[in-house]
Amino acid sequence: MADILQVQKLSRQFGGLKAVDQFSMDVEEGSIHALIGPNGAGKTTITNLICGEIEQNEGDILFQGQSLTGLKVYQRAGKGIGRTYQNIRLFDSLTVVENLEVAARIEHSCGMLKTIVSKAAGEREKKERREKSMEVLSYIGMEHLAQEPVRGLPYGNRKILEIGRALVTEPKLLLLDEPAAGLNPSERKRLVDIIYKIHDKGVSIFLIEHNMDVVMTISGKITVLNFGKKIAEGTPKEIQNNEEVIAAYLGSRFRKQGVEAC
Repeated sequence: MADILQVQKLSRQFGGLKAVDQFSMDVEEGSIHALIGPNGAGKTTITNLICGEIEQNEGDILFQGQSLTGLKVYQRAGKGIGRTYQNIRLFDSLTVVENLEVAARIEHSCGMLKTIVSKAAGEREKKERREKSMEVLSYIGMEHLAQEPVRGLPYGNRKILEIGRALVTEPKLLLLDEPAAGLNPSERKRLVDIIYKIHDKGVSIFLIEHNMDVVMTISGKITVLNFGKKIAEGTPKEIQNNEEVIAAYLGSRFRKQGVEAC
Protein backbone atom coordinates (compact mmCIF):
# COMPACT_ATOMS: atom_id res chain seq x y z
CA MET A 1 0.00 0.00 0.00
CA ALA A 2 1.17 3.58 -0.68
CA ASP A 3 2.53 5.88 2.00
CA ILE A 4 0.12 8.57 3.19
CA LEU A 5 2.92 10.50 4.90
CA GLN A 6 6.60 10.79 4.01
CA VAL A 7 8.99 12.68 6.25
CA GLN A 8 12.28 13.32 4.47
CA LYS A 9 15.50 14.34 6.26
CA LEU A 10 13.65 16.70 8.56
CA SER A 11 15.63 19.01 10.87
CA ARG A 12 14.54 21.67 13.33
CA GLN A 13 16.82 23.77 15.49
CA PHE A 14 15.88 26.01 18.43
CA GLY A 15 18.82 28.28 19.09
CA GLY A 16 21.77 25.98 19.70
CA LEU A 17 19.57 22.91 20.27
CA LYS A 18 18.89 20.59 17.35
CA ALA A 19 15.54 19.11 18.40
CA VAL A 20 15.12 17.06 15.19
CA ASP A 21 18.13 15.93 13.20
CA GLN A 22 17.82 14.52 9.65
CA PHE A 23 14.73 12.51 10.60
CA SER A 24 13.02 10.37 7.96
CA MET A 25 9.91 8.20 8.29
CA ASP A 26 7.18 6.79 6.07
CA VAL A 27 3.66 6.17 7.38
CA GLU A 28 1.78 3.66 5.28
CA GLU A 29 -1.80 4.45 4.34
CA GLY A 30 -4.23 2.50 6.51
CA SER A 31 -1.62 1.74 9.18
CA ILE A 32 -1.25 2.42 12.90
CA HIS A 33 2.26 3.81 13.30
CA ALA A 34 3.77 4.79 16.66
CA LEU A 35 6.63 7.14 17.49
CA ILE A 36 8.28 6.46 20.85
CA GLY A 37 11.32 7.68 22.74
CA PRO A 38 12.46 9.35 25.95
CA ASN A 39 11.09 12.69 27.14
CA GLY A 40 12.74 15.47 25.17
CA ALA A 41 13.61 13.22 22.23
CA GLY A 42 11.75 15.50 19.77
CA LYS A 43 8.51 13.56 19.28
CA THR A 44 6.05 16.43 19.75
CA THR A 45 8.31 18.70 17.69
CA ILE A 46 7.94 16.26 14.79
CA THR A 47 4.16 16.29 15.17
CA ASN A 48 4.14 20.09 15.23
CA LEU A 49 6.26 20.12 12.09
CA ILE A 50 3.87 17.76 10.31
CA CYS A 51 0.86 19.88 11.29
CA GLY A 52 2.55 23.16 10.37
CA GLU A 53 2.60 24.72 13.83
CA ILE A 54 6.33 25.27 13.37
CA GLU A 55 8.50 25.20 10.23
CA GLN A 56 11.41 22.92 9.53
CA ASN A 57 14.92 24.25 8.92
CA GLU A 58 15.69 21.43 6.50
CA GLY A 59 13.90 18.57 4.78
CA ASP A 60 10.39 18.08 3.48
CA ILE A 61 7.06 16.53 4.47
CA LEU A 62 4.86 14.91 1.83
CA PHE A 63 1.19 14.12 2.39
CA GLN A 64 -0.34 11.85 -0.24
CA GLY A 65 2.66 12.64 -2.42
CA GLN A 66 2.41 16.44 -2.18
CA SER A 67 4.78 18.69 -0.23
CA LEU A 68 3.31 20.48 2.77
CA THR A 69 6.13 23.02 2.98
CA GLY A 70 4.77 26.55 3.24
CA LEU A 71 1.20 25.48 4.07
CA LYS A 72 -0.52 26.86 7.17
CA VAL A 73 -2.08 24.71 9.90
CA TYR A 74 -5.63 25.17 8.55
CA GLN A 75 -4.49 24.32 5.01
CA ARG A 76 -2.94 21.06 6.17
CA ALA A 77 -6.08 20.27 8.16
CA GLY A 78 -8.09 20.93 5.00
CA LYS A 79 -6.02 18.32 3.18
CA GLY A 80 -6.96 15.71 5.79
CA ILE A 81 -4.52 15.93 8.72
CA GLY A 82 -6.18 15.94 12.14
CA ARG A 83 -4.53 15.93 15.55
CA THR A 84 -4.92 15.91 19.31
CA TYR A 85 -2.57 17.51 21.83
CA GLN A 86 -0.49 16.26 24.72
CA ASN A 87 -2.08 18.97 26.86
CA ILE A 88 -5.83 18.90 26.24
CA ARG A 89 -7.07 21.96 24.34
CA LEU A 90 -10.83 22.06 24.77
CA PHE A 91 -13.11 25.04 25.33
CA ASP A 92 -14.16 24.65 28.96
CA SER A 93 -16.86 27.31 28.71
CA LEU A 94 -18.69 25.41 25.94
CA THR A 95 -20.73 22.22 26.05
CA VAL A 96 -19.50 18.90 24.73
CA VAL A 97 -21.36 19.21 21.43
CA GLU A 98 -20.37 22.87 20.99
CA ASN A 99 -16.70 21.87 21.20
CA LEU A 100 -17.23 19.67 18.17
CA GLU A 101 -19.39 22.18 16.30
CA VAL A 102 -16.63 24.77 16.20
CA ALA A 103 -14.41 22.30 14.34
CA ALA A 104 -16.98 20.41 12.28
CA ARG A 105 -16.27 20.11 8.58
CA ILE A 106 -19.40 20.38 6.45
CA GLU A 107 -19.78 20.05 2.71
CA HIS A 108 -21.54 23.34 1.97
CA SER A 109 -20.14 25.92 4.35
CA CYS A 110 -21.72 29.31 3.61
CA GLY A 111 -18.78 31.41 4.68
CA MET A 112 -18.91 34.14 7.30
CA LEU A 113 -20.36 36.91 5.09
CA LYS A 114 -23.22 34.85 3.70
CA THR A 115 -23.99 33.47 7.16
CA ILE A 116 -24.29 37.02 8.51
CA VAL A 117 -26.42 38.25 5.60
CA SER A 118 -28.67 35.19 5.19
CA LYS A 119 -30.39 33.94 8.31
CA ALA A 120 -31.64 30.84 6.48
CA ALA A 121 -28.13 29.94 5.30
CA GLY A 122 -26.79 30.43 8.79
CA GLU A 123 -29.48 28.24 10.34
CA ARG A 124 -28.88 25.53 7.75
CA GLU A 125 -25.15 25.51 8.43
CA LYS A 126 -25.74 25.44 12.20
CA LYS A 127 -28.06 22.45 11.78
CA GLU A 128 -25.50 20.59 9.65
CA ARG A 129 -22.76 21.24 12.18
CA ARG A 130 -24.96 19.99 15.02
CA GLU A 131 -25.90 16.83 13.11
CA LYS A 132 -22.29 16.10 12.20
CA SER A 133 -21.17 16.68 15.78
CA MET A 134 -23.87 14.45 17.25
CA GLU A 135 -22.94 11.73 14.76
CA VAL A 136 -19.34 11.80 15.98
CA LEU A 137 -20.40 11.90 19.64
CA SER A 138 -22.47 8.79 19.03
CA TYR A 139 -19.48 7.17 17.31
CA ILE A 140 -17.26 7.71 20.38
CA GLY A 141 -20.00 6.86 22.87
CA MET A 142 -20.52 10.35 24.31
CA GLU A 143 -23.83 11.44 22.79
CA HIS A 144 -25.51 11.28 26.23
CA LEU A 145 -23.10 14.01 27.41
CA ALA A 146 -23.77 16.38 24.49
CA GLN A 147 -25.22 19.21 26.59
CA GLU A 148 -22.81 18.86 29.51
CA PRO A 149 -20.27 21.64 30.08
CA VAL A 150 -16.78 20.45 29.25
CA ARG A 151 -15.34 21.86 32.48
CA GLY A 152 -17.24 19.21 34.47
CA LEU A 153 -16.07 16.17 32.47
CA PRO A 154 -13.79 13.54 34.01
CA TYR A 155 -10.27 13.51 32.57
CA GLY A 156 -10.78 10.30 30.58
CA ASN A 157 -13.83 11.73 28.81
CA ARG A 158 -11.95 14.92 28.01
CA LYS A 159 -9.23 12.87 26.28
CA ILE A 160 -11.80 11.00 24.20
CA LEU A 161 -13.67 14.20 23.38
CA GLU A 162 -10.51 15.74 21.93
CA ILE A 163 -10.25 12.75 19.61
CA GLY A 164 -13.88 13.35 18.66
CA ARG A 165 -13.13 16.98 17.86
CA ALA A 166 -10.37 15.85 15.52
CA LEU A 167 -12.74 13.38 13.87
CA VAL A 168 -15.32 16.03 12.91
CA THR A 169 -12.69 17.49 10.58
CA GLU A 170 -12.85 14.20 8.63
CA PRO A 171 -9.11 13.43 8.73
CA LYS A 172 -7.41 10.93 6.48
CA LEU A 173 -4.46 10.88 8.90
CA LEU A 174 -5.03 11.30 12.64
CA LEU A 175 -2.06 12.34 14.81
CA LEU A 176 -2.50 11.45 18.48
CA ASP A 177 -0.06 13.05 20.93
CA GLU A 178 0.07 10.85 24.07
CA PRO A 179 -3.64 9.91 24.03
CA ALA A 180 -3.24 7.43 26.91
CA ALA A 181 -1.36 9.77 29.25
CA GLY A 182 -3.03 9.89 32.66
CA LEU A 183 -5.60 7.20 31.89
CA ASN A 184 -6.25 4.23 34.15
CA PRO A 185 -6.34 0.66 32.73
CA SER A 186 -10.07 0.65 31.98
CA GLU A 187 -9.83 4.06 30.30
CA ARG A 188 -6.87 2.85 28.24
CA LYS A 189 -8.93 -0.17 27.14
CA ARG A 190 -11.71 2.20 26.03
CA LEU A 191 -9.17 4.34 24.18
CA VAL A 192 -7.71 1.35 22.35
CA ASP A 193 -11.20 0.23 21.31
CA ILE A 194 -11.94 3.68 19.87
CA ILE A 195 -8.60 3.84 18.02
CA TYR A 196 -9.31 0.45 16.46
CA LYS A 197 -12.79 1.66 15.51
CA ILE A 198 -11.35 4.78 13.82
CA HIS A 199 -8.71 2.69 12.06
CA ASP A 200 -11.33 0.22 10.81
CA LYS A 201 -13.13 3.19 9.22
CA GLY A 202 -10.06 3.71 7.01
CA VAL A 203 -8.28 6.49 8.88
CA SER A 204 -4.49 6.17 9.15
CA ILE A 205 -3.21 6.62 12.72
CA PHE A 206 0.09 8.11 13.85
CA LEU A 207 0.61 8.30 17.60
CA ILE A 208 3.15 9.40 20.14
CA GLU A 209 2.82 7.39 23.32
CA HIS A 210 4.70 6.40 26.48
CA ASN A 211 2.29 3.65 27.55
CA MET A 212 3.96 0.59 26.06
CA ASP A 213 0.94 -1.63 26.65
CA VAL A 214 -1.01 0.59 24.25
CA VAL A 215 1.84 0.94 21.74
CA MET A 216 2.67 -2.75 21.57
CA THR A 217 -1.01 -3.72 21.35
CA ILE A 218 -2.15 -1.53 18.47
CA SER A 219 0.89 -0.57 16.39
CA GLY A 220 1.84 -2.21 13.12
CA LYS A 221 5.13 -0.31 12.96
CA ILE A 222 7.08 1.63 15.57
CA THR A 223 9.72 4.31 15.02
CA VAL A 224 12.08 5.10 17.89
CA LEU A 225 13.54 8.56 18.41
CA ASN A 226 16.41 9.58 20.69
CA PHE A 227 18.02 13.04 20.82
CA GLY A 228 16.16 14.03 17.65
CA LYS A 229 17.46 11.09 15.60
CA LYS A 230 15.82 7.86 14.51
CA ILE A 231 17.59 4.94 16.18
CA ALA A 232 15.29 2.07 15.16
CA GLU A 233 12.15 1.15 13.26
CA GLY A 234 10.19 -2.07 12.96
CA THR A 235 7.38 -4.23 14.26
CA PRO A 236 6.55 -4.26 17.99
CA LYS A 237 8.42 -7.54 18.41
CA GLU A 238 11.50 -6.21 16.63
CA ILE A 239 11.51 -3.02 18.70
CA GLN A 240 10.94 -4.91 21.92
CA ASN A 241 14.09 -6.93 21.28
CA ASN A 242 16.28 -4.17 19.85
CA GLU A 243 19.29 -3.71 22.13
CA GLU A 244 19.78 -0.04 21.30
CA VAL A 245 16.12 0.73 22.05
CA ILE A 246 16.27 -1.25 25.28
CA ALA A 247 19.33 0.70 26.40
CA ALA A 248 17.99 4.11 25.36
CA TYR A 249 14.36 3.81 26.40
CA LEU A 250 12.57 0.55 27.15
CA GLY A 251 14.79 -0.99 29.81
CA SER A 252 15.79 -4.61 30.27
CA ARG A 253 12.39 -5.76 31.56
CA PHE A 254 11.03 -5.59 28.00
CA ARG A 255 13.59 -8.12 26.81
CA LYS A 256 12.69 -10.55 29.54
CA GLN A 257 8.98 -10.06 30.01
CA GLY A 258 7.61 -7.98 27.15
CA VAL A 259 4.45 -6.03 27.92
CA GLU A 260 0.95 -7.03 28.82
CA ALA A 261 -1.55 -6.19 26.10
CA CYS A 262 -4.54 -3.99 26.78
